[in-house]
Amino acid sequence: MRGEAGETSDAGATAGETSAALEAPSAGETAGVVARSPAVWFGLLFAAVFLLTAGVIVGCELDPNQPWPDPSWRRERVDLHQLVLATLAALGVLGYGVLRRLAWLHTRRATRALQLGLAALILVSSAYYFLGRHALSHRVFAHQWDSYHYALGPKYYDELDYFDLYRCTAQALDRRSLPDDARVRDLRDYRMTTAGAERARGDCRAQFSPARWDQFKRDLEVVDPSPRRKQLRAMLGDRGYNGTPVHSVISGWLVNRLPMTWTSRNLMPLLDIGGLCVMLWVVARAFGWRIGLTFALFFFLDIVDRYRITGGSWFRYYWLITLVLGVCALRARQHARAGAWLAASAALNLFPLVFMLGLGVKGAVELARTRRLPARLVRFAAGALITALALGVVGSLSARGPAAYASFARNMQVHDVRGRFPGFGVGLKFAFVYRGEHAPARSYSERKKQEEFREARPVYLATAALLIGLAALLCPRLDDVEATALLGFTVMFCQLETTGYYFACACLLVLLWHHRARGPPGMLLLALLFGLNALAYAGLLRTHLFFLYNTILSLSWAAYLIATLATLGVETGLLRELSSWLMRPAPARADDDDDARA
Repeated sequence: MRGEAGETSDAGATAGETSAALEAPSAGETAGVVARSPAVWFGLLFAAVFLLTAGVIVGCELDPNQPWPDPSWRRERVDLHQLVLATLAALGVLGYGVLRRLAWLHTRRATRALQLGLAALILVSSAYYFLGRHALSHRVFAHQWDSYHYALGPKYYDELDYFDLYRCTAQALDRRSLPDDARVRDLRDYRMTTAGAERARGDCRAQFSPARWDQFKRDLEVVDPSPRRKQLRAMLGDRGYNGTPVHSVISGWLVNRLPMTWTSRNLMPLLDIGGLCVMLWVVARAFGWRIGLTFALFFFLDIVDRYRITGGSWFRYYWLITLVLGVCALRARQHARAGAWLAASAALNLFPLVFMLGLGVKGAVELARTRRLPARLVRFAAGALITALALGVVGSLSARGPAAYASFARNMQVHDVRGRFPGFGVGLKFAFVYRGEHAPARSYSERKKQEEFREARPVYLATAALLIGLAALLCPRLDDVEATALLGFTVMFCQLETTGYYFACACLLVLLWHHRARGPPGMLLLALLFGLNALAYAGLLRTHLFFLYNTILSLSWAAYLIATLATLGVETGLLRELSSWLMRPAPARADDDDDARA
């Protein structure tokens, strides 16, 4: 297929020619209707999204006594509206795929109408995404729970490391706010203990200067200003702050330059909101208005994120922003910049490393075939390596120095979800065990879930190996964007078993079809992506939230991944070659020839 920067490869040539044909403007498009709209148009759209969101925050959230408008909203109402939008998106993509060959669909008037329709859907869905969480009984825009961990965690990273946030919070609160018998998680081993035991485990004030200790106590009052600290008491049963050393240093440097007040706490989420809007603008510039606006619409409708858990917090989306910017740089054939962005994403959240595997496989195949790496992959590796080294130094700028990485490794050993079945987990393994969400709580213990999974584990591992293997075999036949999105998502879904909201990166599945979106298979798979999202919203209205994540989403995405691999396998000829190889007769052995002569 045709590679980047004019480099070619014989393998997968047919797929590359098909991709080029799908990318070309259709004959029905006039000179005034081009594949990409002006960057200013995209900038205005996503600037409007940001300004509308910021306007609501400034207008409603800066006064602690200002009530949120329309408090009668309920979760079901928001989810129902998102279901309607996801269904409209699925039907719209499917309808466009069916009618795409009609000449009138590519006239200036029809194209403008389609652009305006997509923009309207994006504006409405973005309002639900950023602001709809208030309908779920949140009284303030800032996410108190997550902000406590991911604003105060980095801010006091030098004093608290990963293991003392709850212990020092218990000591900073008086016994009226947090009685000695209150339940608190020990972050050293995740066992539940009491506030009294945490208070007796060393004096936290020795880790702080007097001014920083007073500031820490004041910041806790901002996080939860209620007299009984009811919300803050509940937070002490979570699993702590788990940002990488790089995340801790960068986020800590920023948040330490902001005074922690009611106003600043509610304005802090604008950093992530602005970054996400810039990200969507860059995608639309890089991939054109059809794919760009479809990407934005799916991002705002993606049920695993919904701005519910990490939304309204501080510096929580920049791993995703840098990851998507890296894919956009691949699209622009700026491989050194792409390597830098992807390395930054991995430095901020570690698991985005899997999105480098696609280019790694392509590089290994090219190296084996020609005994040299293509120049674009050399640039990619150089950009990634230089950025990783630079950020590695940044991560050691905390008070712990390079030992911060050893501390992070110990924390990850405790935090590892591979041995657990988190309620917000999404992944292939959840398709192989009943989670018991609808059973009485005591009848389905974690031990019982583990026992069930051990029985199915061989089948799970074989399925994961098959899916990952097929994705890896497809990589040399795909362009760099497709290989990055496909193999990265497949490995993440089949092996990492991460918390559901990190699957916000599922929006990259839209970019997987950036070449094939004008062909029937690509349009059908894009429509199916929105359709499964609508199905999940319908399930959310009728079932338990954990059942939605662990079962409905895991099963539907497993089916979608199989359909994707099958479609790409047929289009690139991989399945035909594999079937021919499997059905090829074995070579005759010498003793068989002797028997035949006899």
